[in-house]
Amino acid sequence: MTEEASFAYTEQEEAPRVNLTEAQFFAARVKQEMEKMTQAEDMKQLVEDVSFHKKHNPGGIPKEDVKLIMAAAKLEAQRDFEEKQEKANAVFSKYRELTSYDD
Repeated sequence: MTEEASFAYTEQEEAPRVNLTEAQFFAARVKQEMEKMTQAEDMKQLVEDVSFHKKHNPGGIPKEDVKLIMAAAKLEAQRDFEEKQEKANAVFSKYRELTSYDD
């Protein structure tokens, strides 16, 4: 893997595109997958560390709240709160209309 990655410009793109060999691509993907696995383990450990447990963590956050906080953090990271809120509101509105929920 001593080969250098080469860059090529396409007519539609101004930024260079990386041209990797199969071996370079494989090595890059292995590295990404390992990082993803490590991150997943770290996230799981964080949840365990902060979650309430009667014996091991009586001052922890209740599991229901942990789940809500995780979902809120994901919304913040994805920066799509407004879009998801609009879709949810549309679904709720259609539900009320079709079920006469508010009557």
